[in-house]
Amino acid sequence: MNSSSKTECGVCHDFDLAEAEARREKDESRATDCRVLRRRHSAADHPDGIENGNGVGVA
Repeated sequence: MNSSSKTECGVCHDFDLAEAEARREKDESRATDCRVLRRRHSAADHPDGIENGNGVGVA
């Protein structure tokens, strides 16, 4: 676990896990759905882009 994971939003993390699982199962449609839902969540709940340290949503 790195230090950025301490600041990561649980909802964002859940979407990332769901996307990874979909990719493992070779379900690209579901993986895409996860990415779209995560971006919508980020835009609504993290408008400043500070939900995590991995570069996603950083303004």
